[in-house]
Amino acid sequence: MTEDYTKGHRRRLRGKIILDSGQSLLDYEVLECILYSAYSRVDVKPIAKKLMNYFGSLNKVFNAELEVLRSIDGVNDAAISAIFCVKQAFVRSAREEMKDLPIINNWGKLLDYLRVSIGNINKENFRVIYMNKRYRLIAEDIQNVGTIDQTPLYVREIIKRALVIGSTSIVISHNHPSGDAQPSNSDITLTRQLAEACQSTDIEVRLYVKEALLQDVILALNLQQSHYIQNVMRLKKHDNVFLFNGKDGEWLGEIIDVPCKSVKIKIKNCIEQQQYEENLYLYCAVVKSTALSNIIRQATEMGVTCIQFILTKHTVIRDVNLERAKLQAIEAAEQCGRMDIPEVLSPINFCNLPDSQDKNFILCDKTGKMLKEPNRPLSKPIYGERRSASKAPQDVLEESLTTKLPSEIEFRKRSIALIIGPEGGFSDDELDFANKFCQKLSLGKRILRVDTA
Repeated sequence: MTEDYTKGHRRRLRGKIILDSGQSLLDYEVLECILYSAYSRVDVKPIAKKLMNYFGSLNKVFNAELEVLRSIDGVNDAAISAIFCVKQAFVRSAREEMKDLPIINNWGKLLDYLRVSIGNINKENFRVIYMNKRYRLIAEDIQNVGTIDQTPLYVREIIKRALVIGSTSIVISHNHPSGDAQPSNSDITLTRQLAEACQSTDIEVRLYVKEALLQDVILALNLQQSHYIQNVMRLKKHDNVFLFNGKDGEWLGEIIDVPCKSVKIKIKNCIEQQQYEENLYLYCAVVKSTALSNIIRQATEMGVTCIQFILTKHTVIRDVNLERAKLQAIEAAEQCGRMDIPEVLSPINFCNLPDSQDKNFILCDKTGKMLKEPNRPLSKPIYGERRSASKAPQDVLEESLTTKLPSEIEFRKRSIALIIGPEGGFSDDELDFANKFCQKLSLGKRILRVDTA
């Protein structure tokens, strides 16, 4: 009598995986293990072998199209979902390897990512990777999908997207389903067209400098700024740049020398007197680096004058790379047109927060009052409505928050200090501490993530 191989088969496969991390598994056995989640009480070995026989390799299975997989007998949508999830795990793992690294110095990781993400797709895909001035990934798009040997390229859309997100460099790539990686004449022509379009785009270059800005003074840019001027923006002698230092206003400068290491700029004239933002302090709990970068950038764009990181009972991340945070604030100010740089301070414990008499402390908490416009009932929040551009934050807050606040005259003399807590919210002890000097403000009935609030 023939022994039923299915009895204990899954247990034996799992044992092989535990023994050597799965290195001894055959390709169809790897596929079997992936399909277990789709078929709880079905022998998936025949299905795995059928997939391997049809496609010829695991790589082609993971890159197969939906309709092709559905055409194979025995393969249901649950199995297809499991296969697609594995493909996404490969792609995202490769992307994680390069997302925080300067791409220009890590071409190997970029190529690995592109091979995994589009290298084996049966249709030609055109992918655009957008980078900031430090060559770090900020966005990527599949610009178009074409036939097996051709995909259209829309130069205008690529340039428009780069300008919208503030990208200063791009990488373009596309796959050749035919297997021949040699660029065609049309590939070369399209690349040249895109390069010319990028160079002809009139992008205003603003730089933050620490030196005093005076007419006819010649500044020597540091190595990083010189690299940005020469190799990223491709500026040349006699091109103009805009300079600001947070004290002397905004000045027009002219590039007078482009040596290898230090670009020299002659300051010509002041085009706008110095403007300072109204005092607005942000006390924000420390979060993960990606969300923290967004907070710094958006706070800078919105006119926050000081960003103070705080540590609370529910704060998971305890450290902040302060130098990196300050550089991110400078980059945001350069790109948004702001004329000063917000102060970025190292984390302090929330319960050590000083009860300053020159600030109106407002703590964002769901138990607080709903923000409303002046002279409007609390039942009509301002979400989704357009507010007059003439209203400053004090105009809305002074009439919205009536308790524990000073008179309007005293309110105007003080700075606004907005406090936003961690993902888990403030503890009861912290809320009791805040009650001594803070006014609570609700941002709505829904729970917001800290980088949303």
